Formats: sequence, structure tokens, C-alpha cells
Amino acid sequence: MEETLSNNNEQKKSIFSKINGVVALIMAIASVILGYFWYLSIPLGVVALIASIKKIKETGKTLPKAAMIISVIGIVHCVMVYVSVFFMIYSSMGI
Repeated sequence: MEETLSNNNEQKKSIFSKINGVVALIMAIASVILGYFWYLSIPLGVVALIASIKKIKETGKTLPKAAMIISVIGIVHCVMVYVSVFFMIYSSMGI
């Protein structure tokens, strides 16, 4: 009986709790590198941010903190690239 309860608890864990700090860091670095492709950078950055926040709450180690900082940098980089492209196009129209 106790074994089935523990199996149910293990199955209820979200995918973010299964991601360790190294994977979150790799996804965060990929988010920064792929900053010019919003359809890759934003999802990778958000998933790395959520996973690193959950890992910080669980362990408090520095690797998830680094992943959190780098994922925020990746998201901001992507947003800044597309905002600047929008303003360049808008300013070239002469409106």
C-alpha cells in the first residue's frame, strides 16, 4: 500500500523538478546563443528560468542561480533584438 502511494507521488512530479542544474544551465546558454531566433530562445529561456527557480528552492546551490541569471540575459537579449529591429524598420518608413 505504501509502495503505491510513493509511486503516485513520484509520478506527480512536474518535469521542472526532474531537470537538474546542469541541464538548466545548458538551456540558458542555448537561449543566449540563439537570441536571434525568438521561437527557440524565448521557450528555452523560460523553461530554464522556471527549472532553475525550482532548483534554487530545493537545493540553494549556485549552479541554478547562474542558470537563472543567464536565462534572464537570454530572454532580455532576444526581446531587445526584436524591439530594435522593429524600431529600425519603423524609422526607415519615415512615419
